Amino acid sequence: MTRALIILFVILYPIFQFGQVEYSSRVIDISNGLPTNTIYDIKQVSDGSILIGHEKGLSRFNGVSFIHYECDKIVSLSNIVELKKGKYLCRSFNDDCYVTEGNKLERKDNLSIKDYFFSTYHKYADESVIKVRGKYIEKIWDGHKFVIENFCKIENDTSRINYLAINQDKLLCELSNSLALVDVKNVNNVQYYNIESGQKTICHYFNGDFFILGSVIGKAWRINEKDQIKLIDLEEYNPKDKFACITTIQDTILAIGTFGGLYLYDTNYKLISKTLKGSLITAVTEDIEGNIWVGTQAEGLKIIPSLKIKTWQEEFFAKNRFSISNSLTISDSLVVVGSYDGRLAFFSNDGDLIKIIELEGKSEVQALYFDQERNSLFVDCLHLFEFNMDNYQIRTDCQSRSIKDLFIKDDIFYMATSVGLHVGESASNYKVFNENVWCKHLVPFKEGFLVESIEGLYYFEHNYLSSLNGNFIGRNDNKIIGVSGLNKSSGRTTFAVGGEVYEIENDKPKLLFEIENFKIKATVASKFSVWVSDGSKIYRFNTDGLKLIDKYNGLVISDIINLEVLNGKLLVIGTQKIQLLEGLKQFSGIKPEVSVLTINGSYSISKNKYYSEFEENLFIAHLEILPNIASLGTNKIFYRIKDVVPQWTELINSTLVLERLPFGEYVVEIKGVNENEIISEIMKISLVVYPPFYSTWWFRSAVLLSVFLVLFLIVKWRIRIIENKNARLILNSQLESNVIQAELKALRSQMNPHFIFNSLSSIQSRILNGEPKLAYEHLSTFSTLLRQSLKYTGKEFITINEELAFLRNYISLEQSRLSDRFDYEVSLSSEIDGDKVQFPSLLSQPFAENAIRHGLKHSEGSKNLLITVEGSNEQFTFTIEDNGIGRERSKKLNMHSRTEHESFALGAIMERISMINKDEKMALNLDILDLDTGTKVIISIINKK
Repeated sequence: MTRALIILFVILYPIFQFGQVEYSSRVIDISNGLPTNTIYDIKQVSDGSILIGHEKGLSRFNGVSFIHYECDKIVSLSNIVELKKGKYLCRSFNDDCYVTEGNKLERKDNLSIKDYFFSTYHKYADESVIKVRGKYIEKIWDGHKFVIENFCKIENDTSRINYLAINQDKLLCELSNSLALVDVKNVNNVQYYNIESGQKTICHYFNGDFFILGSVIGKAWRINEKDQIKLIDLEEYNPKDKFACITTIQDTILAIGTFGGLYLYDTNYKLISKTLKGSLITAVTEDIEGNIWVGTQAEGLKIIPSLKIKTWQEEFFAKNRFSISNSLTISDSLVVVGSYDGRLAFFSNDGDLIKIIELEGKSEVQALYFDQERNSLFVDCLHLFEFNMDNYQIRTDCQSRSIKDLFIKDDIFYMATSVGLHVGESASNYKVFNENVWCKHLVPFKEGFLVESIEGLYYFEHNYLSSLNGNFIGRNDNKIIGVSGLNKSSGRTTFAVGGEVYEIENDKPKLLFEIENFKIKATVASKFSVWVSDGSKIYRFNTDGLKLIDKYNGLVISDIINLEVLNGKLLVIGTQKIQLLEGLKQFSGIKPEVSVLTINGSYSISKNKYYSEFEENLFIAHLEILPNIASLGTNKIFYRIKDVVPQWTELINSTLVLERLPFGEYVVEIKGVNENEIISEIMKISLVVYPPFYSTWWFRSAVLLSVFLVLFLIVKWRIRIIENKNARLILNSQLESNVIQAELKALRSQMNPHFIFNSLSSIQSRILNGEPKLAYEHLSTFSTLLRQSLKYTGKEFITINEELAFLRNYISLEQSRLSDRFDYEVSLSSEIDGDKVQFPSLLSQPFAENAIRHGLKHSEGSKNLLITVEGSNEQFTFTIEDNGIGRERSKKLNMHSRTEHESFALGAIMERISMINKDEKMALNLDILDLDTGTKVIISIINKK
């Protein structure tokens, strides 16, 4: 039985009450940094930024943030004209002219002369700027500098120019009671038109014609190429809306802003639409990315990304707190949405609100289904209601079990619920199949139904609900398929498995496309396209491939709950918004441009280079990338230092900070990348860091001169010391003897005078004993030894072979001199190149002398001296070993006869070794070992590379 209170009321909402259908737009107002919501003029300038004239002055907007021009007082500004890049002109409401200088506004006194008439400024074709005041038209800017020149004059003394339209060399001037068409090349060629336009007649150049609007009476005319004027029918224009502004957008659309909304006309002056009804429109312009900017009297700025993207009844959903839970499109002519609090809203396919129905239960509308045969709409909201779509009256009503989806076939109800699939004659008479399965959606398939559930994909046929595994979509596994977005629309059945989208063709799933890392929640299809959504973004797939639809190309809904197809167009359902996408915002191929907002730090500019002292070098550049409207601030800026840091680094907050650079010259390269991955031209900034004072040429030259001077003084002082020393040596023979003795000791303790005397005595003895041959050999060896000693004394290093040759001669001479004979052996390892490897000159001789004189001389029995060189060219040992009496016995025997020469020789050798080790070419170590019989001296040497 139908309950009497199920329907509380049925209301018919007229179209004009809620506004209806608007173009999708985003709002920029005081909450986004705009100083005021009262806008008077909007203009995009050549660097891509937007200039906004408002009741508190002039602001610059780069798509992300504002820069407000400073002025000595608050003035309302409009009539913005770009003089050149970075320099702009605007006019206040008391006819003062202001010009930007950097981030400041300065009043232009010679252009702010007040009289009865009001001035307007216009950009002319040659980049000059003209000023209209009274009946005069003056050129005030020649493209480079300010000038005051007569441009042309209307010779009608009773007239003044109220409005001006420009087409190359023709000007259309609206006078007090007529129109004057002026040929700039021949100012005497003026054609007048007398029309009954009433007060405030507007002139504009559009689509090859001059357009004239009598804004008070609502009539319009056009002047064609032949200068003929004709009355035109400006469709549905209401003069009571109060004209505010006029412009051309997209080259083919005439936009007229009024206090009753924005009129858009095609080239035949047919109304495309009237939008933003109720908004007090004050300014309209189009940017280079195709966005339409609308300034208002009290709502700030509204940015429309595309005229093909519309929002339905946004005001209605907001005012009535209508949160959408479900939606359904009926026969491409009607759209019905249900709410979470038991309400239904019906819309025409044009977005007009037709009817609101409020259900008594105030619960969530979970399921909507239209039965074409019955012409009935079934709605589940605690009860399952059947509405007669002829009169929106309830036909049947019965309690239900939370139906998620519904399909009626042959008068049998197939109901997807949270407790299985219910099949029966009604919502109260049914049979449950698999009550443990939470069913969400079902679509006809073969003789039964595909059922999407939380547990996976199922198939129902012949009263049996069975799960489908991977084999269903062509995988060789037995895993149950987790699907989402099961849908049938436009005769096409689609569903998703992860990021894969399938369509049923000939009762078999076919993979259409795949989107990586994309969790699909909803799918829908038209004849030519398939759309899928993850709840915040949408992808469209057709013969052109895959296209992303997001906030950058017009999508304003971020909480998508459903997708519908209406007349082949995509209808996006959000929780409190409905958006119709008749077409997408076109891809913008505009190359972005990086520019510098401000530069701070220690650098100063000169001839396009920035210079800084070394001690405090800090470079801070605040950058921006333009245009930045469509990207919503997602553009990225990268930098690198050429030839120093090759990789690109992304900037944080668009701020480049370089500090403590080494002195030198650098080229900083900067590039921008927009949301479409288009890369800007590379901007280059040259930085020069002056060297510190100690690295300058003058400081280094001064240091070098100082060093030379000091060296000169030292050398001169040294020469004087040497001269004095030599003088003393000459005068003092004793000092000379001491010097000679010191030099002999400095001969690295090679030989002593006793050895020379004994050798000569031995030679003399040989001669006296009649052994001249032995005496000659002895003398020959002695002379060779002396020559070697004199030769090697002047060298720091000699070769191993030279050192061993000297030792052989020395030992041979000692052998023949001493009455007690001894044996010796000298060996060199084959791994050592004796002619190449270096050795400290005559370093080994003192040790050989000690071995002979103090070790072998006093020993008894066999006397042997062994000299070996072992190792490699890089590292070797020089060993001198004897089997004499050893160092301890030698000390006792020589206690009274030993001279100081021997201790001095060892000390000199150690000092010499220490000096050699300080060099980086060789490392030398000396070890003297006491053996059981004799002494072993080991000289270890490492040649460094």
